[in-house]
Amino acid sequence: MSQNHQEPDRTMLDSYQESNIDIQRYLGLIRAKLPLFCGIALCVMTCAVVASYVLPKKYEAKSTVFIEQNVINDLVKGIAVTPSMEAKIKVLKVAMLSRTMLLEVIRELDMDLSVKTDSELEELIDTLQKQTRISLDEERGVFTISYTNTDPRLASNFVNTLVRRYIEENTSSKREESLEATRFLAEQIDTFKQRIDKADANINAFKQEKGMVLALDEAIVRKEIDDVQNELEALNIREHELQATRNLLSAKTHVVVQTDTERLQLEKQLAELRTQYSESHPDVRRAVKALEALPSGSAKRVTRSSLSDKDQRELELAGIELSAVKKNKDLLHNSLEEKKQILREIPVVQTELAELKRTKENETLIYQQLVARYGQSEVSKQMELQDKAVSFRVIDPAVMPTSHVSPKRPLIIGGGIAAGFGLALGVLILLDMFNQSIHSQDQLRSMHIPVLASIPRIGRPDHVSARTIGLFAVCGVYFLCILAVLSIEVLGLPYIENAIPHIGIEALKTKLMTMIL
Repeated sequence: MSQNHQEPDRTMLDSYQESNIDIQRYLGLIRAKLPLFCGIALCVMTCAVVASYVLPKKYEAKSTVFIEQNVINDLVKGIAVTPSMEAKIKVLKVAMLSRTMLLEVIRELDMDLSVKTDSELEELIDTLQKQTRISLDEERGVFTISYTNTDPRLASNFVNTLVRRYIEENTSSKREESLEATRFLAEQIDTFKQRIDKADANINAFKQEKGMVLALDEAIVRKEIDDVQNELEALNIREHELQATRNLLSAKTHVVVQTDTERLQLEKQLAELRTQYSESHPDVRRAVKALEALPSGSAKRVTRSSLSDKDQRELELAGIELSAVKKNKDLLHNSLEEKKQILREIPVVQTELAELKRTKENETLIYQQLVARYGQSEVSKQMELQDKAVSFRVIDPAVMPTSHVSPKRPLIIGGGIAAGFGLALGVLILLDMFNQSIHSQDQLRSMHIPVLASIPRIGRPDHVSARTIGLFAVCGVYFLCILAVLSIEVLGLPYIENAIPHIGIEALKTKLMTMIL
C-alpha cells in the first residue's frame, strides 16, 4: 500500500518540477532577451493604441417605437376588421428595410448626391440594410431601430426619417386598403342585387309559363287518372254488354238475297257501320263510295224478319248507345293521356322551379354577407381614417449621439497589451527552438553523454549595468503611459479625444486611412 501511494506522489512531483523548469526556462529567455521582448511587446501595444485612435469613429442612433393597440379594438371586435399587433410586427422589419422605403429616405436626406451609377445606389442600399438593426420585443409591444454611421447627425436623421416614413406609409396604406375594400364591396353589392333581380324575373316568367302545371297537385292528378281508368273499365263492360245484346237481336233476322251478292254485302256492311258511326266517319264514307262505284241494276233484296217491334227498337237503341259508348271511350283515352303527360311534367317543372329558387337563395345569402361586410368595412375605414386601430407612438426619438460605439478603444488597447506580451514571448520561444546550443543537463543525458560536473551561473545582485537600468526605466514609463491611456478610455474621460485635434493626429489619421483604402 505504501509503495502504491509513493508512485503517484512521485509522478506529481516530477510534473511539478517539469512545470517549474519550463517557467524558469521562459523567465530565463526573457531575462536573456529582455530588450527584444520589451521592444516587441511595446511595439504591438503601440500599434493597438494607434489603431484605436486611427480607426474611424462610428456613432449609433436609436429610436424606440411603441405599438399601441387602442381600447376601441375590443369594443368593435366582431364588427370591424382591424390588423392585429402580431401581423404588424411580422411585416414591420421587412417593410422598413425594403428597397422602396430606403430609397425614399435616401432621397429625402440627399444621401444620393455622390451616387453616380445604379450599382453605387444598390451598394448604398445594401450598406444601409446591413447597418440598420431592428429589434422587436413582442411581449412589451416595442421595437427599436438603430443605425451606425461615421456622421452622428446623419445617423440620427436617418433613424428619425425612417421611422416617420414607415408610420406615414403604414397609415396611408391601411387607409387605402380600407377605402379599396369598401369600394369593392359596394360594387359587388350592386352586382349581386342585379343578379337577385334577374333571378326573381326568371322565377316569375317560369311561373307564368308553367302556372297550370304548378297549380296542380300530384296526388289529385293521380286520383283523377284512377277515376278515368275506372270509367274506361265501366265503359268497356257496357260496350261488351251492348255488343252482346245487338248480336242476340241480329241473330233473329233472316235476309234472303235475290240479286247481286256483292251489292248486298256492301249494303249490309254500310248498315252496320251506320249503326256504330256517324255519316262523317271515314269507314262510313269509304263504304258509301264503294257502293256508289258498283254498276246499277235490277237487283232486289227480300228481308224476312221475325223481330217484334219492341226488339227492333231495342236493337236500334243498342246500336245508338254502342256508338255513344265508343265516343266516350275516345274522349276518356285522350283525357287519360293528357293527365299522364301532366303527371310526368309536374316533377320536372317543380325541379326547375326549385333550382331557380335555390339560385336566388344563394345569391341572396352572398348579398346579405356582402352587406354585413360592407358595414364592417365602413367601421374599419373610419377607424383607419381616425387612427383608432393599432397605432405607433415614438417613445424615444433618435438624438444625435455624442459618444462613438466603434472602435471600442479599451477592448482594443487591452487586447493589444495581451497580444504584445504573448507575441513577444512567442518570438523568444521560436528563436530558442532554432538555437542548437545545449542549455541543460537533460539534453546531454538524452544524448548519452556523461556529465562529470555542473557549474551554475552565479550572478551578482549589485552588478547591474546602467544600460539595463535605463532600458527598464524607459520600458516601464512607456508601459505606464499605455496603462494610463487604457484607464482614461475605461473611465470614459475625454482628455485624449479633445487633445487629438490640437496635436495634428487628425491629419495623420486621414493620411493613414487614405493609404489603407
